[in-house]
Amino acid sequence: VEEQLKTDSEIVALSALMTTSMLAMPKVIGMIRDRNPNVKIMIGGGQMSEKIRQYVGADAYGANAASAVEKAKELVA
Repeated sequence: VEEQLKTDSEIVALSALMTTSMLAMPKVIGMIRDRNPNVKIMIGGGQMSEKIRQYVGADAYGANAASAVEKAKELVA
């Protein structure tokens, strides 16, 4: 959260390879949005999906690195 504010990044990308990591995402996304509601949030990783993106409240999901780049371009266009 602090790093996003310090760098003023337009996108924050979160990744989870295990389901237990994913459980913290709604809280982390909420903390980021509380401080900067305009930032876009992307998720990816082995346990992620479009359905999970909706559940955690992220703006985009990247199934792999190439699709994540395309989604990021769309978010900042």
